[in-house]
Amino acid sequence: MKPKPSIWFLVSAMVAVLLIAGAAVLLFAGKKRERAVETELEARRQALSLGYERDPFPSAKNVEQEKASAAHLMQWYTNLVAQAGKGQLNIDERRPPVFMTQLGEAKRGLIAKAKTPDRFPAEFAFGFDRYLGEGSKLPSPEHVPRLIHQLRVVETLCQILLDENVAGIQSVEREGFEGTVSTESGNATEPMSNADAGLIGEGALYGHFHFRLAFTATESALLGVLNHIAQHDLFMTVTRVDCRKQGEDVTPMEDIRKSLEPAGGAPGTEAVAAMPAPMIVAEPLSREQRIVCGVPVEAPMQVKMELDVYHFRKEGE
Repeated sequence: MKPKPSIWFLVSAMVAVLLIAGAAVLLFAGKKRERAVETELEARRQALSLGYERDPFPSAKNVEQEKASAAHLMQWYTNLVAQAGKGQLNIDERRPPVFMTQLGEAKRGLIAKAKTPDRFPAEFAFGFDRYLGEGSKLPSPEHVPRLIHQLRVVETLCQILLDENVAGIQSVEREGFEGTVSTESGNATEPMSNADAGLIGEGALYGHFHFRLAFTATESALLGVLNHIAQHDLFMTVTRVDCRKQGEDVTPMEDIRKSLEPAGGAPGTEAVAAMPAPMIVAEPLSREQRIVCGVPVEAPMQVKMELDVYHFRKEGE
């Protein structure tokens, strides 16, 4: 009779069978993950192989399309420059005596246009004090084109102010690029200095000059100046306007009556006829009743304005 196996032998056999089964499961799972990784690696290898084998040069159709697109963009850029630079100044002279001559002519022309000398301060230099003062020197030849450009802009700005009937122009300041700038024209602000003023940088579309103006004007005249600047051929943008009242909103009626009286003291027939009916009443009028047209009754304001004037790269530069 065969001996029966012991209980320990049976337990050991069962543990061994379980371990073998677990190892088989782990082996199967590992092989499955290995096949998945191999599949992914093969897909990536094929994608890289296709990329390396592909023709690096674009098709002729794509080349023609890109050329057409580039030509369209260049035409758009040319039209943009032409529209933005419409009416801009063309400066060719480069000799210092030419600038000095033009500066003197511009000053005489603006003073003549003003008609009354009190619209400009005495010895007004329009921002070019260093070239109009006693013992002034000629500018450097390399600075002349930008100086002439600034002179033409200043002349244009002053003409706009005069055309819109401002009461007076106290100061004009430009960006100085030729060294220290004096401000003998009465401007209390810090002088502007920018060595690159007006230059068009490499690859840039435009350059610009900055200007400061100080003048006295009524509200209607100021609005006229702003509208005139907005519709001018030169590309100008107003960056700041500071208005300060110089008195009451409108001129008092007593002052208006006195301004209409003849030298003898009694109002003349024509003066009385010219006075609007509400202005000859004895009692003072309310703010809504005071007229702001006809007889000039608007009180002028002190205006400080800053603006940029742009010029654009010419085609072919």
